[in-house]
Amino acid sequence: MAGGCHEPDASEAHADAGQLSVNWACHVHFGRPNSTFQFPSNSPPVCMEDLTERASNFLGFPKQLAMIKQFTILITLLFFISLGKLGASCPTGDITLNSQASIDNFSTTYSGCTVMPYSITIFESVMGNIVNLDGLSVLTEIQGSLLIISNDALDDLTGLSNVTTIGGELIVEDNSALTNLNGLGTITGAIGSVSIGSNPMLADISALSGLSSLNGPLNISFNDVLIDLTGLGGISTVTSYVRISHNNSLTSIAGLDGLTAVDDYFQIEWNPALSSITGMNALATVGGSVEIWNNFHLASISGFSSLNSIPSRLYIYLNHDLTSISGFANLGSIDGSLEIQVNVSLLGITGLGSLSTIGGDLRIAGNSNLMSMSGLASLGAVGNRAAISGNNDLMDLTGLAGLTTVGEDLEIIGNNNLASLSGLGGLANIGGNLKIQTNFLLTDLTALSGLNTINGGSLTIQNNETLPSLNGLGNIAHASISNLTVSNNMLLSQCEVQSVCDYLSNPGNPANISGNASGCNDRTEVETACGFVLPVELASFKATQAGKSVKLLWSTKSELDNAYFEVEKSDDGWHWVGVGRVEGRGMKSEATNYDLLDNHPFPGINYYRLRQVDIDGKEEYSEVISIDLRNLEDFGNLRLAPNPATTHLQLSNVELADFDYLQVTDQHGRQVLMTHDLASSLEIEYLEPGIYHLQLNGASTIQTLRFVKN
Repeated sequence: MAGGCHEPDASEAHADAGQLSVNWACHVHFGRPNSTFQFPSNSPPVCMEDLTERASNFLGFPKQLAMIKQFTILITLLFFISLGKLGASCPTGDITLNSQASIDNFSTTYSGCTVMPYSITIFESVMGNIVNLDGLSVLTEIQGSLLIISNDALDDLTGLSNVTTIGGELIVEDNSALTNLNGLGTITGAIGSVSIGSNPMLADISALSGLSSLNGPLNISFNDVLIDLTGLGGISTVTSYVRISHNNSLTSIAGLDGLTAVDDYFQIEWNPALSSITGMNALATVGGSVEIWNNFHLASISGFSSLNSIPSRLYIYLNHDLTSISGFANLGSIDGSLEIQVNVSLLGITGLGSLSTIGGDLRIAGNSNLMSMSGLASLGAVGNRAAISGNNDLMDLTGLAGLTTVGEDLEIIGNNNLASLSGLGGLANIGGNLKIQTNFLLTDLTALSGLNTINGGSLTIQNNETLPSLNGLGNIAHASISNLTVSNNMLLSQCEVQSVCDYLSNPGNPANISGNASGCNDRTEVETACGFVLPVELASFKATQAGKSVKLLWSTKSELDNAYFEVEKSDDGWHWVGVGRVEGRGMKSEATNYDLLDNHPFPGINYYRLRQVDIDGKEEYSEVISIDLRNLEDFGNLRLAPNPATTHLQLSNVELADFDYLQVTDQHGRQVLMTHDLASSLEIEYLEPGIYHLQLNGASTIQTLRFVKN
């Protein structure tokens, strides 16, 4: 195939003096384009056929043989061209430019370097020394990161206006005089992370409008006069987190409306001038949590209409002026928690209407003006704990009408105007404790009539001053209740619902029933209201001190198939041991007296009860009585005071040096404290209210006493 050469025209020649260049200018016998080379000496173009001819003539090769060598010559020339390009004197690693002189001399120090293969840090070593970046105007590309940090007099970045690409991070932080990012406007496409922070005079970041995606986080923080995020609208994806934080003058985040995906968390916090969050309707994917908190003047949250799920938590906290949450209209699931807390101006949750499942906790707390949760009407399941507390203006729970399951505890606490639990009518199962406490105007629990089980948790109804009845709790399976507390409900007189009666029918089931109205003021009253019939009618039961012993005396009015009594004692009212057995009289219609001597009582307060056993093996327990033996000085055993206690216990009447360690267990036998540092004063303020055992352990002795934490 014929070939030929021609002189390259102006469009084929490279004008850069001193550079090797390649222009396709002739064709060879193989029908492929060939090369014309411009050498550093500005010699005329040389065609490959010319080189072949000259090689043949000079070396005496036949022309055909020279043609075979033509590729070797081409490869050799390309190698030297490569050397010529690499010959530009660029740095061989990351550099820091710490003075104006080092910037001004960049093009001399690194002659011919237009593409920086490593990172550049601009960080002045002398305050105010760097005032401009004009010496970097030769750069067109930075393949590493660009860091502009702590330069007090630098007020613009125009010296970087020829840079079109940054391969790594862009960090602009702590530049006291910088007012804008002009000079970065030619940077386009994808770069690494962007962090713009602690620039107190920075008011304009619009020069970043060419960015399309970030291969790292986006962080805009501590820029005191920045009022909006105009310039970020071209960014569609961020492969890490987005954090907009501590920008004191920021009033809008509309510049983020182009975001479609954030691979980690999305956080807007501590922006006191931010009054609304709107838009964000392109954001379809978040890989972590969405957090909006401590934005003092934030009044409304809307938008986020493309967000269907959040794999972590949605956290809306301490936004003082927030009155409405109408956004997140298409959010169907939250794998973590939904936490809306301490937004003291919040009136309603009208968004979130599509939310059906929460994998973690639901916490609606401390929103003192919240009146409605109607935006949660589709919520069917909460995976962990549901806590609704401290919402003083909340009157009912109608917004939770779809809720059927709570995986752990349900707590309804301290909602001062809550009158009923309307809205919980569909709730069937709770996986932990049910606690309804300190709701001063609560009068009705009937909305819980569909509740079947609390799965081994505690049932606590406490400090609800106007609650008259436990109606509504009767369908809970008594076997699912592990502990019952009904206390300090001043008007509560009706406790004999089916679940409570079934639970109390087993005398061994623990119950604290006290401080309520007559009919529900103690366990005996409730058992009586439940209609329990005792085979033995007990007339009296008392304990008196007899020296170092305790004499137990009791009498019956009548007996039916009474086999025997067993006297049991305890030092805490929880754990019981036998004292002795007294045979019954079978059948008696008249009064009968009994007594038993306990020669080895516990030090301090002793609790006693009677276990009455029928001939057929059925048994019943009496009420519990107590006697205080702390006046026996010669017992020489551990004393605790005060008891009950609130903050500290004083240990006395023992030699602490005789013991190795101290431990405290709760009423379920779980250890809550263990220490080898024994002292006469023990701090207990951090303990939850309840009954505990304190045990001193020594090599040859162990002493245990019960105490009550208020």
